[in-house]
Amino acid sequence: QSEERLSSPEWAQSEKLRARNEEELAILEKEKSDKQKLRGGAQGEELAAINEAIRGVGMRIYMLKKQVDLDREEIHQLRRESKEWLFTALQAYRRGGPAG
Repeated sequence: QSEERLSSPEWAQSEKLRARNEEELAILEKEKSDKQKLRGGAQGEELAAINEAIRGVGMRIYMLKKQVDLDREEIHQLRRESKEWLFTALQAYRRGGPAG
């Protein structure tokens, strides 16, 4: 079942989405870093605006990172299940070989 899922068109679409999420996460982390560098020379309203922007980017990063971590765990689990299934099939084949 996991092999079918890994080769389905839906899985291919979700892989593209995962890649896009990871790319967006990297972009947002760089944006946050850039904004934090700007904070050093800012004062007053400009500083408040930068801090608000950093908070907004930080929230988006948090949500996206959570999704990316869940996606990575799902991929890891499916690959592990696939390997376990193949190992079990190989053991059954080996046991059936001498008897056949």
